[in-house]
Amino acid sequence: MMMEAAAEWLRSMEMDSLSVPVTYRTAGGASMPLRAVVGSTEYRVEDEGGVFVKAESRDFIVSAEELEAEPSRGDSIVWKDTVYEVLAPDGSPCWRWSDPFHRMMRIHTKEAGPEQEEEGE
Repeated sequence: MMMEAAAEWLRSMEMDSLSVPVTYRTAGGASMPLRAVVGSTEYRVEDEGGVFVKAESRDFIVSAEELEAEPSRGDSIVWKDTVYEVLAPDGSPCWRWSDPFHRMMRIHTKEAGPEQEEEGE
């Protein structure tokens, strides 16, 4: 129990001190404000010619209790007026647990471009 309490303390400190505001959007159109710690993951991806190249994802580490459902391909995260599509560059799962007690989720994304203003705004 002591380790679990320490993990909860660390989670709260990370979210209070290191997180930034982001907007999570589901493929179905739902949108929710979250706080996330920004990170990255490096991958080795094989291209069409069979050559391995380095790819990097922009990761967003969020508190699992804040998301209504598991992240899935087609969802997106908006940070600093830039849209990041939820996916992993090598075809692996687009998210994973970031701690042993399943309190934090590391969501892998790829930059998709600047956020487009909706018509009428």
